[in-house]
Amino acid sequence: MMLSMLIPGPKHQGNDIDKYLTPLIEDLKDMWSEGVKVYDGHMEESFKIKAMFFGTINDFSTNGNLF
Repeated sequence: MMLSMLIPGPKHQGNDIDKYLTPLIEDLKDMWSEGVKVYDGHMEESFKIKAMFFGTINDFSTNGNLF
């Protein structure tokens, strides 16, 4: 899963960015604790994969909103 978003300059959500991050965090918690069953077309088999998120790259104004 990949989430991308754009926050417009003067109309950005300010410190209310949590409404964008909450669904991502919930999905990542599920993907880490339970895992997701996926299919490998090359090996022709299913397996469970786990995922985690461990970093961001932001400009300074976005850092202020995230933290």
